[in-house]
Amino acid sequence: MRQPDKKKQKSFFDQFVDSRIFEFVREDYKFIIVGYPYWRAYITSVDDKFRIEVYPVIDVKNRKIEIPSKIEVNQNRKITATVDNCSDAELTDKDLITQSDFFDYIPNEIAEHVVTFKDSHWELLKALTYFGNNFRVLLKTNPALGYLIVNLENLNPSYSFYNHLAYIEHLLAYKQKEILARAGFPGSERLVKIFSKMEPHLLEIKHLIEFRTALQISSCAVKERILKILSHSNSIKVKLLEIVSANSGIIDILTSRGLKELINSPSYERDLKRLERISTQSKKWHISIPQIEKLAQIKSVTDSLKAKILILKKGSEFPPPPLPDNEYIFSLKSPTEMRSWAIKQRNCIRKFIKDVKLGKKYFYKVIYNGEEATLEIKTGRHEIKMGELHGKKNESVSSELRTFVINWFRGYPRLLHSIIN
Repeated sequence: MRQPDKKKQKSFFDQFVDSRIFEFVREDYKFIIVGYPYWRAYITSVDDKFRIEVYPVIDVKNRKIEIPSKIEVNQNRKITATVDNCSDAELTDKDLITQSDFFDYIPNEIAEHVVTFKDSHWELLKALTYFGNNFRVLLKTNPALGYLIVNLENLNPSYSFYNHLAYIEHLLAYKQKEILARAGFPGSERLVKIFSKMEPHLLEIKHLIEFRTALQISSCAVKERILKILSHSNSIKVKLLEIVSANSGIIDILTSRGLKELINSPSYERDLKRLERISTQSKKWHISIPQIEKLAQIKSVTDSLKAKILILKKGSEFPPPPLPDNEYIFSLKSPTEMRSWAIKQRNCIRKFIKDVKLGKKYFYKVIYNGEEATLEIKTGRHEIKMGELHGKKNESVSSELRTFVINWFRGYPRLLHSIIN
């Protein structure tokens, strides 16, 4: 038996069991993964003079590891890794064997929980090993919430999954609604139940971020409508999350039957865009439309909406104003009104007449306490924004007038809007 070389310098990787270390050697670097139960990964130089820990992307279901194809080291010795999702044809025979061995060492009782999800497999493996049975139970009872926890950093940058494992373990002891609150969601038992209904196999972090945003920016009425729909669903598919998150107007023009048909539609993407167009145009022109019970009604509703818009366009060159007037703020409803006010205020808003016709913005004249001003409102597909507010000759307005206009703008919570300072 060969005696160990006493002069050999101890390696950083000696702390791990040899059989759990998997190396992918390239010409100018090595990519090293330490498997179960450590779950650590590093990029090192060939001579092992420098090393940086990385967080790899792996796919347990398809037994794939994203291997860095190129690394760059700057003057501060920081390493930038470019990752390509290599096909089997681009991997050497040794790479394929190493990759296969890595997945062979993942215990089946852990792997079976991970393959339920589309991504975040490395983080899930780490959590299952580190948090143990508590996390396993959570993945069984509320898998979407478990997925949220391992992606908490994407929802709340104050928490790093890798640097706050102990703290995240502490979160597991909290009530589940507290975990949701840390991620920026309403911390309620109602939302905990909604999360427990989410189907995990196609869930991505972008779905949770978009869902959270919809709850944050929606009016109370729209928010309640979203939560009611999700609460009454037996299971929540990703498509349903996309619908309630992307355009809340769609859930207003669809009946429950129509919503269900949309989710299961073979032409889902096309139907969704057509419904978004109906919702946007009906709001823009303030036209009421009947609720759609069957997707077959989309064409007739679209045709009817177009006909009504044509009638309105004949009566005015401008679409209807996005916000109603009051006794101090008046919409400029025609090119003539815009030109006249521009001359009086000695500004250049008349060059935006075409933008108003295209529905991109709208202008209002403001007369308050003897002070005159011009207000710009920017109109998008799903929201309106308060643009510039200037006095005569584009001079600044008083703080009293600005406060008054901002309060007027904020007085319409049913609209998705924001303020540009």
